[in-house]
Amino acid sequence: MTRSDLETDSALPVLRRASNADLSIIVDFLANAFDVSIKQDPRYREASENLTSIPDVIDEHLRRAGGNAISNFIRGAEGPQYIEVVRDVCEAMKVNFGDLHSVPGMEERLLHSVAEPVWAEMIPEDRTKILTGVGEFMRQDGAASVPSIAGMGDIPFSALVSQIGPRAAGFLTTQVVLQVVNSLAHQTLGRGWDFAKSAALSQGIGLLLGPIGVAMTSIWTVVSVAGPSLKATTPAVLQIAVMRQSLMLEEAMA
Repeated sequence: MTRSDLETDSALPVLRRASNADLSIIVDFLANAFDVSIKQDPRYREASENLTSIPDVIDEHLRRAGGNAISNFIRGAEGPQYIEVVRDVCEAMKVNFGDLHSVPGMEERLLHSVAEPVWAEMIPEDRTKILTGVGEFMRQDGAASVPSIAGMGDIPFSALVSQIGPRAAGFLTTQVVLQVVNSLAHQTLGRGWDFAKSAALSQGIGLLLGPIGVAMTSIWTVVSVAGPSLKATTPAVLQIAVMRQSLMLEEAMA
């Protein structure tokens, strides 16, 4: 089987498949980063509304946001490799990524660590809505039989993902973390995701209404203490991780 470019350690394959709506949120996250001025970049201004024409520019600024002014000056404009940015976010979020040495592996561990406390806090109605969508995903994925998954909302998250298979678990995890990224966008940007215009997430569950405040406060506290750059890179890395997982699931089902 040919290895997908999504399985590499770069954010570029994800950014190249993203819609304007997806990219605009990443750009706005990065605009809050210290020592990164993507909206002042002539290449960004020339692209105007067509962000899909500059994924390499967005990637460059994302990596610069993961560095610092002195280190970036020594390296040049490029900033660190994306795997370093993901590793820093994982460490700030206290994610034990063990001996994982690939971005997709670290992203998967990061998504799980974020999803678990959020799932524990979700109201039953939102869990049922997500699990109903997971059941539909399993049917589309060709599962020979789909258990009554909508009634499994009381099962702890780690136990649940171990019971439903890796692809369904990936879908479940992305749908939960999606709520987190959307909340981060509302908190920092004053707006959330436009799913009608999202390429990677157009078949997702969408936004839920239940509170996830305690888990969100915990995440944001860690990020705030860690430093100003992580306020930009953490939501951007989470968004890219969700999008990568969604795209990989889409490829696997094709």
